[in-house]
Order: sequence, then structure tokens, then C-alpha cells
Amino acid sequence: MNIKNRKLMASIIFATSLFAVSSTPTMAASTDSIIADVLVMRPAGLVATVLGSGLYIVALPVTYPMGYADKSLDKLVIEPTKYTFTRPIGENTY
Repeated sequence: MNIKNRKLMASIIFATSLFAVSSTPTMAASTDSIIADVLVMRPAGLVATVLGSGLYIVALPVTYPMGYADKSLDKLVIEPTKYTFTRPIGENTY
């Protein structure tokens, strides 16, 4: 992985972590859960958001005529986005 990609990944992880810190947590999170969240869960959520968006676009010609476009949007795009960007840091239940 070249330097440019490493800087991009680090800035994405840092940005998602900062956004999550601004939320008020309901319970104090442990250090282990915070570390796991920042290093594993947030990047995995970002990957799920990107893959879900792509899958939604690919499935749209099938889901739209059947009337399931809104449901698939919620499950494939909205839920992973909320999990990644609005969940308080260190909180793994959403």
C-alpha cells in the first residue's frame, strides 16, 4: 500500500471517529471497545456502506418495479451509514 492510500485510510478512520465522538454516549465505553470500534468496526461499516450502495444501484432495476426500492435503500445504505457515522464511539449495539 502506498503512502497516499495510507494517508487516505488514516484520515477516513480519524474523521469517522471524530464524528462519533461528538455524540453523547449513554454509558461509558471501555478502552478495549473504543479501540476495537475505531480500528475494526468503523472501517468495516464504511466498507459495508460502499458495498451496500453499489448493490443497491445494481439491484434497483429489479427492486423499483416490485416496489421494494425504499426497503432495500434502508437495509443496504441507510442502516450501514447510521451504524458507521452516527453511533457513539465504543458502543457496539445499535
